[in-house]
Amino acid sequence: MKKKSDWLLAVIKFKNAYFLCEFETDMQKKDEQNMTPEHRSFCYYGHKFEEYVPKNNTSTESLNPSKQFAGVFQATIGSYRLLYGAEMDCVVEKSSSITEHIELKVCAGKSLDDLPFKHNRKFAKWWIQCFLVEHVTNEYSHIHKDVVLFHFLPSSQTITMTKSSDSKYHFLSDWFFNQFI
Repeated sequence: MKKKSDWLLAVIKFKNAYFLCEFETDMQKKDEQNMTPEHRSFCYYGHKFEEYVPKNNTSTESLNPSKQFAGVFQATIGSYRLLYGAEMDCVVEKSSSITEHIELKVCAGKSLDDLPFKHNRKFAKWWIQCFLVEHVTNEYSHIHKDVVLFHFLPSSQTITMTKSSDSKYHFLSDWFFNQFI
């Protein structure tokens, strides 16, 4: 199965942490404009599923897919210290001191074989997070404002990596950047 659309992720390394931001491509904008009503409803159903599953009620509050919650976690593997974030759709309280964080994913398909694991951009983000330490080495600063761009090209089924100083990719806001200088 070939992926029809591209994707673009920008990465900034700042204070030894990696920040990712997905940018909408021209191809994605075109795909969105040409979406069938049925496809639009499937996207809506996915967001609604994530909204309703963790609730104990069915409130009529309007859906806002841009509302997200991410936890930030720390772990140690051998001599490596990890700091990572994860989107969370709900939390299950196991006891007063133990919680289980849950991220819900919805994909259309009749079986696991139908799921687009190889080219799905959700899964690509996970791959990018693992790929960063070998390739994103320069710290972002007032002087050095390079952003590393990862772009999936469906025509060649490849991911390219480039550096850009274009300000449209500077997604860390000035107030955030200035707080940690």
